[in-house]
Amino acid sequence: MLLFFYLLKKIIAMIILDELADEFIGRTELVKRSKEVYSSLLKPLREEFGSIAVINIQKTAIVQHLKKINDLSYITQNNYSTAIIALFN
Repeated sequence: MLLFFYLLKKIIAMIILDELADEFIGRTELVKRSKEVYSSLLKPLREEFGSIAVINIQKTAIVQHLKKINDLSYITQNNYSTAIIALFN
């Protein structure tokens, strides 16, 4: 059982953000429009962190990323933050 958790941790460590986003957006329960919206919302995040392993992305880096995108409306910022939270959940 310990070996299973060790291997699981290694697999998780190898998943990069682009792969996670692709799986998240590609879920079968999402309708086409939702996939388009998530794809659009997550584009800036993918551009900055796409090739980085998810386990290596720090909360502070995400917060700084969100602060850089201050030219968006309040509603768009809220939608963007919600999409990021959903991705990492």
